[in-house]
Amino acid sequence: MSWLKIFALSTIAGLSFCLIFSVRPRNMIVCALFSGMTWTSLQYLQSLGINSVFATLMSGFLLGIATEIAAVKLKSPAINFIIIGFIPLVPGLKTYQGILNLIQGNQNAGVALLFEASFIAVAIAVSIMVSSSLARAFRLKVQKK
Repeated sequence: MSWLKIFALSTIAGLSFCLIFSVRPRNMIVCALFSGMTWTSLQYLQSLGINSVFATLMSGFLLGIATEIAAVKLKSPAINFIIIGFIPLVPGLKTYQGILNLIQGNQNAGVALLFEASFIAVAIAVSIMVSSSLARAFRLKVQKK
């Protein structure tokens, strides 16, 4: 599948989540574009051979920086953009497959998938924390000058 198609479909999915979460109309397009950017960057990094945890960390860091910039430009809280943008990174399928493997008696595969899902969740949290902290430090440094 082409990268443009992946971006377009994930942007449409992000727009759908904007409608579900009642995002303000003026922020919908930006949130949807961030969702598309996040999923496309994750897929691209994984196509380069980077494992899913590190690819999630890098995609999340990219999204975190972009949301902090958009929050300043659009004068909205960054959390509005972060929630929609991080939805594609949530490891729901890996969690489901891990539990399914445990139920079917494949304990090794199930535990491995659940550990990977846990590491992905931690990578999401770390990327949000680091990007927000860096943006806050940068804003304080700019304000002091």
